[in-house]
Amino acid sequence: MRIILASQSPRRAEILRSAGVSFEIMPAGIDETVSPALSPSEAVCEISRRKAEYVADRFPDGDTFIISADTVVCTDAALADDACSPDGIRCSDSAYTTGGACSPDGTCSPSREILLGKPHDKSDACRMLSMLSGKSHFVYTGYSLCLGKKMYTGYQKTEVEFRNLTDDEIRRYVESGEPMDKAGAYGIQGRGGLLVSRIQGDYTNVVGLPIVRLASMLAQFGVTVL
Repeated sequence: MRIILASQSPRRAEILRSAGVSFEIMPAGIDETVSPALSPSEAVCEISRRKAEYVADRFPDGDTFIISADTVVCTDAALADDACSPDGIRCSDSAYTTGGACSPDGTCSPSREILLGKPHDKSDACRMLSMLSGKSHFVYTGYSLCLGKKMYTGYQKTEVEFRNLTDDEIRRYVESGEPMDKAGAYGIQGRGGLLVSRIQGDYTNVVGLPIVRLASMLAQFGVTVL
């Protein structure tokens, strides 16, 4: 069976290769904007579903299996004390809140959670890492599996805790370039692993593709990994 990964992420591709899956890559050029009213799990599931549908439309014969995913880092707004002001939350440029709203100057109304995508620039990456320093956050990865008219979408959630980071450590890490294409501005599989003091849950979920959960779902579609 032909399998296509609807993602240009080299990390997701490496996870699939390590699991022995043969596949092709076809990035999905979609609008990844979602409503702030969505929860973190709903947001990543919505985007992963859009990616799968975008690629699946190009293979109407129903003989091609599509895998897609989307990852976001989520921190509790109440814990982001280094980004708080009396007026609310000062957002990273690439952040938005669930249940709240950001004004053009970056000030957000108090909200339950802040979702961090990929940083726009080095300053944005520094703000994200400062926000996560010394605190726990959650990584959500939504994934979709599509074969013909059959579509399954789910998500995985992993807790990650950062040690206290110095300004110099943050600056050096950002200067390495590693954070710039990663949700939350860090890659746990690289130098970013040195920022982490604890992880509870699926490591591959933090990297960007929860392979154990995915393998289970693939089996339901008749694709055996092991």
